[in-house]
Order: sequence, then structure tokens, then C-alpha cells
Amino acid sequence: MPIVGVETLTFGVADLETSVRFHEDFGLVLDERTPGHARFRLAEGSTVEFRPSEDPVMPPAFLDGPGPREIVWGVASAEALAALAEDLGRDREVAVDPDGTLHLTDDGGMRIGFRRFERVPLALETAPGENNLSQTTRWNRHRKWYESARPKVINHVVFGLPEVERRVDFYVERLGFRVTDIIRGFGVFLRCDGRHDHHNLLLFRAGKRLFSHVSFGVETIDELMTGANLMQRRGWS
Repeated sequence: MPIVGVETLTFGVADLETSVRFHEDFGLVLDERTPGHARFRLAEGSTVEFRPSEDPVMPPAFLDGPGPREIVWGVASAEALAALAEDLGRDREVAVDPDGTLHLTDDGGMRIGFRRFERVPLALETAPGENNLSQTTRWNRHRKWYESARPKVINHVVFGLPEVERRVDFYVERLGFRVTDIIRGFGVFLRCDGRHDHHNLLLFRAGKRLFSHVSFGVETIDELMTGANLMQRRGWS
């Protein structure tokens, strides 16, 4: 199981201060902040980074306007990373950082990378089940209370692309992703082989490359609703 999920998402943004404020309200934990850079770190060890779109250190843009500049996928072992570098280098340019991170372009024109990533196992303290119409498992005990949401994992990213089927082939045949679901005439859900989520990547049909969303995982539906309510109170639409 060499690929274990998204390790880093890098965004180019028009307004760094607003982007930082939004994601702090959203619940991400700020790990590093400089005048031109912000990095948030999740409990699993993955990161989300923001820089001004015009920053020369940023990867080349593959979308119009602000948005993701690169998706770095985590790889479970150094051996698997080396095998990816050798295979992908057969038909495309692969740049390698001093720390071993690979940088390249996929068959859809998106900037992607690969880096050794040991995901941190999560130890979550949640109630053993909730009451429903047929059974009561929580008795004389409050449910866990959340003051705010605290996303802990990156579940998936979603992009629109022309010629979806041909783009999917790259992830399945070259990277070992598995097709987990299909919406006929629209898109394909893909899971990297080191995860058990429904999907870690969704590619859907669009006239040009575009970014839809990134999904973060929280503990429970209660934490999700607390996070949504807090974002509304803070004025985000």
C-alpha cells in the first residue's frame, strides 16, 4: 500500500490574511506563519499551505486564478517512493527535492508530488454509539460536547477535467488507485490503495481544469454541525 493519502496541499491565494482567518475559524491548527506564508497541520500529520499567488517560489499554476498549486501524495516507504520516481520518469520530467520529494505533472495537467509520509494514528475518545429509535446505548451520560470543530484528516480532493476517463487511467494504471464509484456521464471516485475511505480523489467532467473542494474529516456529526454553526456566526457564507 504505497500511497496513503494527501500529505500536503499548497494553495496560491489572492488575500493571504483572509485565507488564514478563514481556515483558523474553520478549525485548522496554524503551525507556521511568516509575512508571506502560512502552514496548517492536521492531527494525522498532513499539512495545508498558503502563499500569495504571485510568490515566485510557488509551483506553476495549472488553474485560472487562485486555488491549489500542487497536491503532494504521501507514500508509505522510501522503496515505494523510489519505484514511483523510476516508473514516472520514463515518460515525463520528474524533479526531486533534496528531501526526496517528487514533483511532476499528471496526465490531466495538474501539478502533483510524492513524499515519504508516515501518517499519525488517531486516538479518538467518542461515545460507544448513540441512541436511536430501536436501541439506547448512551444512558445517563452526556454526549461529547464540542466548542468548535477541529479537522483531523484530509479525506479527499475534487477536480473537474476534460476527458475524465483518460485522466483516470493515469491514476489507476500508474499509481495504483482503485475505482470505488462512478456517476455515469459525470465522474469517477478513486481511492489510493493505502486508505479505506470511500474515495480520496474525485475527477469529474468539465470543459476546463477547475477545483471543486477539499474534504476534511472530523469525529462525529455533532462536531461537523458545531463547526458549520461557528463559521456562520463568524460571518462566512
